[in-house]
Amino acid sequence: MKDYLAKSKTKPPGTVKTIKTRFGEILSGMRSGGAYSFDAESYGRFLPLAQDEGMNFGDVDFTPDEPGDVQFLAITPTRA
Repeated sequence: MKDYLAKSKTKPPGTVKTIKTRFGEILSGMRSGGAYSFDAESYGRFLPLAQDEGMNFGDVDFTPDEPGDVQFLAITPTRA
């Protein structure tokens, strides 16, 4: 995440605070309708846990469009 933020140049370095978010917090947020973005590494950790909770997300191709790019997947749950 720090590397991505440094490359994005959207804010001056050191002005964005990142914190560890645990699966239970993400799950609670999604159940409340929150959207989350994942890179390949974080999605790989998230997916098996989400599937254990009955969430139906599949494999995603994170191949970048350009060398050096980072691909993200945004998930916005729908409410039944």
